[in-house]
Amino acid sequence: MAAIGDAAAQDLITRAAKVGITREQIAVELRTRPEWLDGISGASLRRADQMIERATAAQAAAARRAELLDQIEHIAGLLGYDGAAKRAAADKKFRRTSELADFVRQCAEQARRDGHNPRTPAQQEKDATAAHRRATEPVTDRQVDYLVKLLARRTTSGEGGGFATTTGLYTADGNIDVNAVRALTKSAASNLIDSLTNRY
Repeated sequence: MAAIGDAAAQDLITRAAKVGITREQIAVELRTRPEWLDGISGASLRRADQMIERATAAQAAAARRAELLDQIEHIAGLLGYDGAAKRAAADKKFRRTSELADFVRQCAEQARRDGHNPRTPAQQEKDATAAHRRATEPVTDRQVDYLVKLLARRTTSGEGGGFATTTGLYTADGNIDVNAVRALTKSAASNLIDSLTNRY
């Protein structure tokens, strides 16, 4: 089999480093020397890729578990318990992340019933960032095309409209203002599409 070459070896080393795998660890996995990675075969490259995928999955699982434990600690504090102790107990009791997630859901429901926000400050910040991104994300070309068709159909038939206003989307002479449609956010366009297609 042909060797992967220097460029592919460098790409492999870079991708591995992003998940904490060293050049030496790759070499051990592939039973070669670190300086000979450019001479490995395509089959060995696939083995190294699988190693990176496993490390990536393990990191994601560890991060998810840590987030759930952070949430347990946060909720426990909100409910008047020792957050660190409840975190440790949950970590010991629920070895499977799915069981831990179920427990967090139950605790979050209790916190909501007691008038608390069960999301940790970090989660709340992530939620706010995602909401801001969604609220400011520009309309897609596909949405523009679909909206123009829906607005044209509405103009012709006189039907449709629903809950969302179409004010500002027509010119003074009654034509569709495509530039105004393009100025919508993705979220606003989605709401307008739902309204014009009676999906509400």
